Amino acid sequence: FLMGFMGHTGSTATMSMLHKHTHLDVAWPLVEPMMNHNATTGCVWTRKFFEEPRTTIPGFKLRPLKVLDAKEPWTKLIDDYEIRFIRMIRENLFKAGIGLYSVRVLEDKAAVQGLMKGEEDHCQVHPESCYFDVESMKLLASLMHTVHEGNEWVENLAREMDWSC
Repeated sequence: FLMGFMGHTGSTATMSMLHKHTHLDVAWPLVEPMMNHNATTGCVWTRKFFEEPRTTIPGFKLRPLKVLDAKEPWTKLIDDYEIRFIRMIRENLFKAGIGLYSVRVLEDKAAVQGLMKGEEDHCQVHPESCYFDVESMKLLASLMHTVHEGNEWVENLAREMDWSC
């Protein structure tokens, strides 16, 4: 499987839970293995990942443009391995926008790639990054629009690749 995602959709939390499943082989702790690849080299890497001998089901998450920029080799890969697609979107644009706001304005990186082990009490230790005034509604609206566009890219990936979900 592959999980199409954009930031602040809960994808890291989901992958950390899937990683614990005994029948799955989730690329972990390398949360986003495609980060250092373009669409073409990423497809080559993915094919090698899926070809590794294993008794579990392999999978990882990736951003839509990593596939949409090289549709032909990815379509062949999807067909060759009967890869299923998980659409990871966040319908609550306000909550996702607030998450991005704290990263962009407050430079709070705690929620980037999910909270790590030992950070469960983050809001108690750093209340200033969890409870804050939104100084720029224009920026918040822009970030919410960014999240909406990201959701559309994920949905578009499923449509354009004619991917079984």
